[in-house]
Amino acid sequence: MALTKIDDRGLKTPIDLLDNEKIRLGTGNDLELYHDTENYIKSATASVNLILESAHDVYIKHGAENMLKCTGDGAVELYNDNVKRFETHSEGTYHYGHSTF
Repeated sequence: MALTKIDDRGLKTPIDLLDNEKIRLGTGNDLELYHDTENYIKSATASVNLILESAHDVYIKHGAENMLKCTGDGAVELYNDNVKRFETHSEGTYHYGHSTF
């Protein structure tokens, strides 16, 4: 599917792709977004980082459950079953619950 025209108001209809069809961005197709049996955001060039950037917080979630939260001030929180288990802060880390090593 070739996208030929977008006006100043954006797309009139959604872009619908079938499984395994990719949206590729960059001169060398460096970034790919696609679905097969899983969903992918892929940095397709080995020497290029994948950066998620936000003006606020960044979350990785499973449905409504938090898995990872990166806050705008630099802290990182890790969750297990939507319960915070580990976090970083300016002076070190906090750990919640039992440790097993």
